[in-house]
Amino acid sequence: MAWAAFHAVEVVSSSRFAHKRISYHVIAQSFSDKTPVLLLITNQLRKDLNSSNEYEVSLALECLARIGTDDLARDLTSEVFTLLGSSKAFVRKKSIGVFLRVFDKYPDAVKKSQDDDDDFVPMPMVLIDQDADPEATIVQLSFRDRLGALIDTVTL
Repeated sequence: MAWAAFHAVEVVSSSRFAHKRISYHVIAQSFSDKTPVLLLITNQLRKDLNSSNEYEVSLALECLARIGTDDLARDLTSEVFTLLGSSKAFVRKKSIGVFLRVFDKYPDAVKKSQDDDDDFVPMPMVLIDQDADPEATIVQLSFRDRLGALIDTVTL
C-alpha cells in the first residue's frame, strides 16, 4: 500500500468532504510510523482541527488517534487542547480520546514550561469509570485550577 501513500496525502486536502473522508480512512488504516510521507499531513491535520465544520474536525481527530506519532503529537498539542473546550459535545468527546493518545506519545505536552510560570499546566489526573453506568464510560480529566474538571460521558 506504500505506493498509494502520496496519493492519499493529496486527496486529504480536497475540498469535497466525501474525498476527504475516504482519504482520512485510508491514512488511518494504512499509515504507520515508518510511512515516508507521514509528516506531509501535519499541516492538513492542523487545518482540519481548526475547521468550523465539526465533521472535518472529527475526521482529523480520528486519524490523529490512530496514527499519532511523537512528532504529530508534539506539533498538534495546542489544537487538541483547544478542542477539549469546544462548544460542540461531539468534538469534545472525540478530543478526550485523542488527548490521551497525545499525552501517551508526548508527555511533555502538559509539563511545566522552563521559561514562564504563567504557562504552567499541571499534570492531568485521568479517572475512567466503567462501573457507574453499564451503558457508558465516564472519563474525568482534572487539571486542578488551570482548566477545572472536564467530565464527559461517552456512550458505547
